[in-house]
Amino acid sequence: MNPHHKLRSTLHVQTISHWAPICVGPYSQANTLRSGIIFLAGQIGLVPATMKLVEGGWAKELSQCWKNAASVLDALEGSLKDVLGGVVYICSDIVGGGSESEIWELAQRISRETIKQNGGITAGQIDQRTLNNVEQYGGYEDYETWKEMTASNQSANDGDMNDNDNDDVPLLMVALPQMPKGAVSEVELVCATNKATECLDMENFYSWSLNSSEAKNDDCSSEQTIPTQKGWEMSYGNLNEEKHGPVCNHKENIEIEAVARSIGKGCSVISNVVAYFQTEAPGRAPKCVPLNLISLLQDMMNSGINSIEGKSQLDISSTLHIRLFYVNSSAHDCGFDASALQCALQSVITWKWKSGSAKNMMDVNHLPACSVVPVSAIFMSPVSSSQTVRDKSILLGMQIIAFDLIHLQTEMWLHSNRTYN
Repeated sequence: MNPHHKLRSTLHVQTISHWAPICVGPYSQANTLRSGIIFLAGQIGLVPATMKLVEGGWAKELSQCWKNAASVLDALEGSLKDVLGGVVYICSDIVGGGSESEIWELAQRISRETIKQNGGITAGQIDQRTLNNVEQYGGYEDYETWKEMTASNQSANDGDMNDNDNDDVPLLMVALPQMPKGAVSEVELVCATNKATECLDMENFYSWSLNSSEAKNDDCSSEQTIPTQKGWEMSYGNLNEEKHGPVCNHKENIEIEAVARSIGKGCSVISNVVAYFQTEAPGRAPKCVPLNLISLLQDMMNSGINSIEGKSQLDISSTLHIRLFYVNSSAHDCGFDASALQCALQSVITWKWKSGSAKNMMDVNHLPACSVVPVSAIFMSPVSSSQTVRDKSILLGMQIIAFDLIHLQTEMWLHSNRTYN
């Protein structure tokens, strides 16, 4: 094992500081795997020095969330340019209390601008000895370090930003009723380490406005057996099943889009997929009978997995986690409930892995973790060039995380600090 690439390291903030909030629960601010991938815990808008939420509303909180995330990454010698993907949470009262499309557009603009500015954090800022040193030396420890770094990085930084194309970092944005400490904004990220981004390329890829693929048993005359338990209960137990009436053919009504970002070839990728209605009334889905969940989730899974396999050169056996966000049934007429979605998602994963087991020679019993999360609204950023947030009513959002840590570690070893003629 390479002693310079630890299997796992964690960052846990235990005392009040000026650079990052204390962990408000039994968790770590960051988990780094094989010195290549960082899982950043959700960051809320706490001011580190006071541990109070920043004043000024949800937009100020969102900016503070990104600043806190940048501070934690800075402690790990990274920055927001290393983000592979993430989830932005906004309180349901905020999204539902105004124009939903305007809220999402503002959240997207704040996120993009803050990523470009690295949350206002200067590289090396957490190593400061006094607050005055930050202003005097731009966050570096002394004048000579500042002079050397700014001279060598001035042109490189602009190039790095363009290369990584931070306007296209895939973000799912969702509305939740509650967040920790009474926050109304939160940011959760998966990032590459600075070691990884220095020697491996990041790439973005998209599949915009895909019509649903041909799916079996999805015409409106078919019947579908799904659980009827309602509410936000997400357990498997005591599910009663009954035959529903005609199932809506989602090929006629729903389109699917996917955005993914990878680092290296066959190393790591995050793919976000959404299913949405085209609608003239933003935030409102057309009335419909229950959708064919199996068929719809198959198409979403295919879109995400195809982009992973085709672009990043990872296969489905490298998938770590699949998370499905759904707009609860009180917001539309399509009949979603947690139990039905959980069962349907498990069925689709099992089907997909069985169909791919012969080709990839993988253990069909080795399935990725999955979770189903009820939300009040969903938005995906970036949006396609031909559509805007006002044109869509998103019902389902899926985040697929896949990586091969051993291959990532090998690629970092091969490409780090090496030059080829």
